[in-house]
Amino acid sequence: MNKILQITAALIFTFTATSTASAQEEKYFSKVYLGGEVGYLDIEAQNNIAAGAFLGGRYQTNGDIVFGAELSVNGTLEEDTVGLVSIIGTIGTVTGNDKRNLFYVGAGYEGGFGADDGEGFFSTIEGFSIVGGFERAVHKNIALRLQAKYIDLGSAFDDDNVQVSVNGVSLTAGISFNF
Repeated sequence: MNKILQITAALIFTFTATSTASAQEEKYFSKVYLGGEVGYLDIEAQNNIAAGAFLGGRYQTNGDIVFGAELSVNGTLEEDTVGLVSIIGTIGTVTGNDKRNLFYVGAGYEGGFGADDGEGFFSTIEGFSIVGGFERAVHKNIALRLQAKYIDLGSAFDDDNVQVSVNGVSLTAGISFNF
């Protein structure tokens, strides 16, 4: 009888310790975050090195699914600045034994603007974007990311008053600080 009580107590202790450890598992991607990124932006004839900033929030479920929303502003680093404003919704999954990897996809609103003496063909154009990315939590409050984005801003008139399709891609690398 004493042996059965010892085994039962050991099983209860093991189950309780395992449950407590699971409940305390770090969720690296369930936070509000702020960050910056650099990369390449290619939209029709406008392509160059781009830089920007982003602000977002995410919720990570116990099943390692991550839901998020992000606001970002990016622009090219050239004389005739081309910029983008994005509001993106994302869904992703956490992977790896240490649960520090996040693969995600998303879509949302994309707005384009230009700053070439106020007459740029991006001045009021709007559309959508589709993103895919990877993040690695290098610390509980810091993550590094790579992101690719397809951008479709519909059509606009160029400087010669010819209607052109305005779409392209951006490839960026960034760092985020989580709160």
